[in-house]
Amino acid sequence: MSFRPYGQMVSLLNLRLDKFILALPSSMKRNLQEYLKFFYRERKKKRSSNPTRRIQEYWILLPLWLEQKFRSHVKKRHNPPDRHFLNDILWAQYCILLQLTIHDGLYDQHESNLALIFAANMLQLEADRILLKHFERASQFWKIYQRSMSDGNNAIIELRSLKTSQNPEPGEILLLHAKASAIFKIGPAAVCAKMRRMSQFASMSIFADEMAKIGQALDDLTDIEQDFGQGELNYASAFILQRLEREIPARKHALTRIRSVFLGSDVIPQFFQELRTHFLKARRALQPMEIGAASEYFQRYEAELIAIEEYLYRRQIKLIFHGFTRSSP
Repeated sequence: MSFRPYGQMVSLLNLRLDKFILALPSSMKRNLQEYLKFFYRERKKKRSSNPTRRIQEYWILLPLWLEQKFRSHVKKRHNPPDRHFLNDILWAQYCILLQLTIHDGLYDQHESNLALIFAANMLQLEADRILLKHFERASQFWKIYQRSMSDGNNAIIELRSLKTSQNPEPGEILLLHAKASAIFKIGPAAVCAKMRRMSQFASMSIFADEMAKIGQALDDLTDIEQDFGQGELNYASAFILQRLEREIPARKHALTRIRSVFLGSDVIPQFFQELRTHFLKARRALQPMEIGAASEYFQRYEAELIAIEEYLYRRQIKLIFHGFTRSSP
């Protein structure tokens, strides 16, 4: 099988999703279609407000990179996986993403249609069915699969409790987000197991954790007011408040303090410096693999981080001078 470009893989995933939905009972099909309209609308909104969302999804790219990197070695010693393997793995990964997203929405009460539980269960069964085609139950892969699913589900519960607490620790929020994103390790684990390169999985795991942290931190920076309105302090708001105060102030004063960041505070540069720490860890994790496509990906991502920080700096200057003009005689 030749290397599939990212766009081609995304198209294949969407085609499989359409086919999967059509095979569902009519009421379940209707519920899932309505949910997916909302899901894709929200994703589009996030992409428009977060420039790094123009960057291709790492959970799709990483299995593609690994399969391409390992294939030549596998050919020399073993029969390589059949041409459907990578399509199946990413389809199973996508089903798990949608299943967990539905559960997350129901738990957070962002979604009220309880009938979606059955659609989520069908997505989980589909993922298991696909993965069982390629891995026997005794395979080491299933241990990673079960741990990833357990970490993801447990982290969702813990996150809700932490973000609604009085004084959440920013680092703990981000760590839980990485655990919630552990499901994205299933695809890389499948490729490493199939290609008999499980010794490489630890590095893949670090990369996935760090990229999940960066992506969530940027989302949270966009969603501060929305999450605050739902009674939650996300990572970005907790980070900003912790830098401004020894203790996070009462909720009624917190949003005012967060807004003040854009009027002369140096917290935003500190925020992006923290992101670059995670970015460096992700980059170092993949460096020994010498994947050319990964190097290009990191260059694009770094450029987007710079662009976001510069945008916020320009916004800060604009607000400062707007206030100065209004207060001038």
